[in-house]
Amino acid sequence: MDETIGFYARLRRSEGREVARLLAEVGLADVAGRPAGALSGGMKQRLALAIALLGDPRSCCSTSPRRTWTPRADAFLKRLAGLHARGKTLLFTSHRLEEVEAMADRVLVLDQGRIRTGWVELLPSGAFRLGTEGIAGDLVEEGS
Repeated sequence: MDETIGFYARLRRSEGREVARLLAEVGLADVAGRPAGALSGGMKQRLALAIALLGDPRSCCSTSPRRTWTPRADAFLKRLAGLHARGKTLLFTSHRLEEVEAMADRVLVLDQGRIRTGWVELLPSGAFRLGTEGIAGDLVEEGS
């Protein structure tokens, strides 16, 4: 794993202490010597987050944060929330509406090739409502 994050650190001209800080922040400092291929799915996701944060970017993109569900997933989501609290913009994709509702301030929904913006409300029926800003009407989709 050291080689993997080290490669990206060199590309971004990041210092060794930033790498060490990020590995500690995502909970991987104690396994830094392992090959990246030997990491669990959750560990690989945390390594990807550390790599994405090299150079202190203003924004970060991710696929579904809960894609690899482990007992440490809640800690991972708290790390993402901490990044958001520090002013980072987090862009993620998800098919899990409860995840979107819990994590997102603003939402983009792709609806038949059109982008809708607003906020998501998960309804007791499993459907959701998209409260729109600047778009007439609400979009209601049945949950799966």
